[in-house]
Amino acid sequence: MNNNRITFVPNKTFVEMPKLRYVDLSNNKISRLDFNLLNYPRTNILHLYLNANNLRQLDVSNVVVPNNTNCKASYRDNKYPIKIFNMANINPKDSNTYQCGNIDFCNVMLNVHPYMVLGLNPEELMKFARCGLLEYRGSRYDCDCSVAEFFKLEYSEFNRIFGIKFSKSTCQNPEPLRGINTETLFYNTSLHHLMVCDVQDGCPRVGNCKCRCTSQPIADSLIIDCSNQSCKDLPDVVPDTSHRIVLLMEGNQIRSVISKYYFKDVKSLNLSRNPIQTFDESNQILQMLLK
Repeated sequence: MNNNRITFVPNKTFVEMPKLRYVDLSNNKISRLDFNLLNYPRTNILHLYLNANNLRQLDVSNVVVPNNTNCKASYRDNKYPIKIFNMANINPKDSNTYQCGNIDFCNVMLNVHPYMVLGLNPEELMKFARCGLLEYRGSRYDCDCSVAEFFKLEYSEFNRIFGIKFSKSTCQNPEPLRGINTETLFYNTSLHHLMVCDVQDGCPRVGNCKCRCTSQPIADSLIIDCSNQSCKDLPDVVPDTSHRIVLLMEGNQIRSVISKYYFKDVKSLNLSRNPIQTFDESNQILQMLLK
């Protein structure tokens, strides 16, 4: 079915062909795929080729196939940048198998490595992606906090997870890292502080008190900057994070500091230039932070 004018592939397309193993839809005009194309009931495709199409979004269920077998999924030479997402919240921790098929995204601009939307930490990912070649030569990525999470690995382990050709890929964002290949970035620790993400979900914004939240995995930090925002209290809610919290509250209108549930995760708290009169003395963590 290659070299046709197909624009959309529903996930039920191959459901009545349980013995079908090889599908080539390359060089069509496909701009949309249903999620779970490779793992729909009574579907057993082992080789899926969608090279040189018009995709702009791709669900990770069409790349990673928990509890099933696949040999290769190829999306190389796609004509547009592809945004990877996880519509069904696939988490391989619930899988009784592991990923061993080849994945090819050569010459494609991706917002994120497909494995990074699975909600796995580096150790869990290493157990799931035990083998298989991941080809990303010539690809470009956002080298942000999601990539930085995996810089905790040894390079040999990082290379095994991301494929030997990943080192030939380059960063597209942020701007200071644009054009730098991932192997150079891995070893150049002076650049690691630039690998950050703006965190929107759960970032405090109440009235005039509007904070900015930044994840910086290399420093094991979630930075919540509420400086000079007319805040009258510490945030009641902060984003979920596996990192320690740096809370910047200087230059506000805080008069009383009350205990918060997240204090146990705070490693740095700046309360300078506030008219503070009292704080909750029963909270031992806060007393430690104010020493």
